[in-house]
Amino acid sequence: MPAHSRQEIKSLAERLIPHPAVRISIYNLPGAQVKRFSRTGPKSPELIKIRGDISGNHLTTPAPGSTIHKVFFDLANFTWLRFPRLHGTARETGFRNDRLNGGSAMNMQPEFSRTGLAREFTAGELHVLEYESRDHLGRDAAKTVAGLMRRVTGEKGQVRMVFASAMSQVDFLKYLGEETDIDWTKVSAFHLDDYVNFPSDHPQSFSRFLIDRLFNRTPGVDFHPVNSEAADPEAECRRYAALLTEAPIDIMILGIGESGHLAFIDPPYCDFTDPETFKLTELDERSREQMIHDGCFERIEEVPSRAYTMTVPACLSGAFTIIIVPTKLKAPTIKAVVEGPVTCDVPASILKRKENAWLLLDRDSASLLTR
Repeated sequence: MPAHSRQEIKSLAERLIPHPAVRISIYNLPGAQVKRFSRTGPKSPELIKIRGDISGNHLTTPAPGSTIHKVFFDLANFTWLRFPRLHGTARETGFRNDRLNGGSAMNMQPEFSRTGLAREFTAGELHVLEYESRDHLGRDAAKTVAGLMRRVTGEKGQVRMVFASAMSQVDFLKYLGEETDIDWTKVSAFHLDDYVNFPSDHPQSFSRFLIDRLFNRTPGVDFHPVNSEAADPEAECRRYAALLTEAPIDIMILGIGESGHLAFIDPPYCDFTDPETFKLTELDERSREQMIHDGCFERIEEVPSRAYTMTVPACLSGAFTIIIVPTKLKAPTIKAVVEGPVTCDVPASILKRKENAWLLLDRDSASLLTR
């Protein structure tokens, strides 16, 4: 039987799994070795297994609150890479990792120098590293991410990254821009969020934040800013979502807000099973107050109340996720994230279910942890 192309396999999967919230992505395709889909296989290493009851309600009608977002196939091991394993009824969605092209890159582990590391532990799936100082955190985050960038570009020929735009990131961005031997022409960069109807040249524009602190020092980078001045914000959401989902995100850089938000998803608007990738949202009062604490605005009246943002599932879509959270202002939130339950009241608490995720803290942000 002739080999199927990636698009042919994707089209077949879309016909077999018709749920509207499912997005099919096929990775680790061994080309001519892929012969056909099998609903019951594999009978040999050349067949692909689709787990679950394709014609029944396991895949087509998940239980309320357990929307399927993405299905990824590991063709080498015949397993789902991102899918709640369903046995009669859907269970709460977990977030597993994408495979990079060829599979071997996902066997990587970030190479932290651990200089200035005070302690290290896990909270669920989440790896937590506490550093003696904010500077140690920023330096090691930059070296670690730079190493991942070099290794992923060596494996794939390019790297797709999402950056956070916040004062918590300034040390990391400073030191990342000083790293050598990164071919920035092979980097496609995106950002998590930005304000709606906001001048792109404003000092507090999130795209300008990244340009001023990193991308003006990295010639050749393919940076895709959100158009915060778009006349049609809904259309801008669709445009940016299409860019984000063109191919897998290799490295996701996150922060955590004082409200526990990821990107601009505040507790009142948190949905762990949101089917969207990029959307409009309202900012709650605590997030707006954080902008005063960070020195971004002088008065609450100046802080925008609407924003573009990646959704929670989109924030968890990276193959490698590095979360950078310094300062004592974040200590109560970090305690809730690390030691509290997984809840939409603390959106970032979902990180405890994210594989290949590393939370980097300094002494101040970790100061309320009891472990």
